[in-house]
Amino acid sequence: MSKHNLGLVFLKFILILIQFELKFSMFSRSLIVVLVSLFSFTQINAQLPNYDSNMSLSLKKKNSYSKTPDTYYLNPTWQMGVIELNSSEKMDATLIKYNIKDGFLELKMESDTLLLPVKEVKSVLLTDIDMLLTFSYSARKKIQSVSSLQKIEKLLKIKDSNAKPTPKECYTNQYWQSANITFDKDEMLNNALIKINLKDNALEIKKLETILVLPISRINKVDLILTKETLHSLQEYDNSSTKLAGLLNILYTKSDMSLASNHNLRVIVASGGSSYTTTKSNKATYKITDVFVLVKKNKLFRIDRKAKKNSSFFEEHWEQVANFIKTEKLSFKTKEDIIQIIDFYASLING
Repeated sequence: MSKHNLGLVFLKFILILIQFELKFSMFSRSLIVVLVSLFSFTQINAQLPNYDSNMSLSLKKKNSYSKTPDTYYLNPTWQMGVIELNSSEKMDATLIKYNIKDGFLELKMESDTLLLPVKEVKSVLLTDIDMLLTFSYSARKKIQSVSSLQKIEKLLKIKDSNAKPTPKECYTNQYWQSANITFDKDEMLNNALIKINLKDNALEIKKLETILVLPISRINKVDLILTKETLHSLQEYDNSSTKLAGLLNILYTKSDMSLASNHNLRVIVASGGSSYTTTKSNKATYKITDVFVLVKKNKLFRIDRKAKKNSSFFEEHWEQVANFIKTEKLSFKTKEDIIQIIDFYASLING
């Protein structure tokens, strides 16, 4: 018989004994409260995935009557995740919410919600969206991040909470991402939670209940911590012929050439309308597509999927490049193929 079942039998026995022999004296009522509390805690432990009685967790039950605002969470919806504790022990297949303001992980356990302090957590892998949250790193950065945010807050404006919500399709990622930001040349903000809003051409920065807005035109660089990507300002480049918007992600560099990508927001309007005006019956929708860009001598060249339209970039070497593409069965449609083409072109120039 399991420990859980033994505990249940023991509890029933004690309750019967108290009922018939002690006739609900003050002592028996106190004893019932204590036993029920102990039994409830045993149930909580039994429900936790991979829970070990040796794990010293400061779990407490969330008040079912308290309502936490959605803005307090990294993401207000329950997400499946794997928790790694500071002791390196793991709790698998747990429904999680991260309460940023109060510093708790909320764990969904049947009808209850348990609170686990972030200080006891090493990391959380959100399996549905493949996002890793490393709390040991965040804890070291917390004071610095808060002070940095307070320092630059006066330089930014607050997003109007009463304004019409931005469609989620207009964000490069609908979830908040950790990033280090450099803007206005020498201003820095480390370990900020951001979203890139292409509709408003701005960076949104989460600050508990409010969202701060930083125009992309003021940004020098954004380092995305999780994906280890660095996004650069287009103002650093000759963008006169490509007329791109947003930020540039350098994917590969060879000699004085680079392959980059740029998020392009397309406005799709139903037949009979335009991309500039819409009506209730003619509602616009949005779609983000990745555009490949070649960079040479700081000038941007937008790649076309049709090979011949890219000939001007390769100048007098185009015929050799075209033969290489044909022989190797390459195209300008994938990052891997374009990197091979760049390597071959660089060998012609430097050879």
